[in-house]
Amino acid sequence: MGSKQMVTDSGSREGDRVYSMLRKRILAVDLEPGSVLDEARIVHDMGTSRTPVREAVIRLVSDGLLKRDGRQVIIPTFQVAQLRAFFETLLLYTRVTHRLAAERRNATQLANIWQAVRSFEKEARNGIEFEMTDANHRLHRTIASSCDNIFFQEAYESILLQSLRLSRHCFVAGIKSEYKHREHVETIMEEHLAIAQAIEDGNAELTDILATDHITLFRSWLSEQLLGPADLLNEMEL
Repeated sequence: MGSKQMVTDSGSREGDRVYSMLRKRILAVDLEPGSVLDEARIVHDMGTSRTPVREAVIRLVSDGLLKRDGRQVIIPTFQVAQLRAFFETLLLYTRVTHRLAAERRNATQLANIWQAVRSFEKEARNGIEFEMTDANHRLHRTIASSCDNIFFQEAYESILLQSLRLSRHCFVAGIKSEYKHREHVETIMEEHLAIAQAIEDGNAELTDILATDHITLFRSWLSEQLLGPADLLNEMEL
């Protein structure tokens, strides 16, 4: 009985390791979007067996980071035509989770939010873009976990993961990143502080407004990286 439990725990840890490593490779765009996932190559590269890889693939398909196409597994691409729907969804779930966090958070959750704010500031000072995007992702997930609604939280985390993937794609593609500009980074930090303070004050209306402004900032940056100058964005009606 004990031996069987040890084998199960070991297999679970290996599955978690493969999932974590494969997830990082997808988000870092080490695996080309649109390409077929070579499971045999993953098994070889990670020094593991097929079972943990297959388990990781199932989880990543559920996360939306991989997609099944018949018997093949594809690293999904993101089409420009999807941007309007993406931003509409991101805005909706950001507003509702952040607003509810202001109304429902407890003292422990508030402390976690402030800790996540400081974590982003630390990574911003270090200036490593990938680490900043991760810290930003953690902050907004922390806020969502305080909304006391698992359905909103899970829906938001799903679309938030896509925003992380898009941000990473911009960085890896070598597109000019406004994160390198001190003014832009300072604006992000100021908005994070304002959102956290509004949540602490229990001001749902202000949190809603600030969350909307924060998505507008992200939308402007991401759209410019993907599409170019603002006049082109207006023509696209995103």
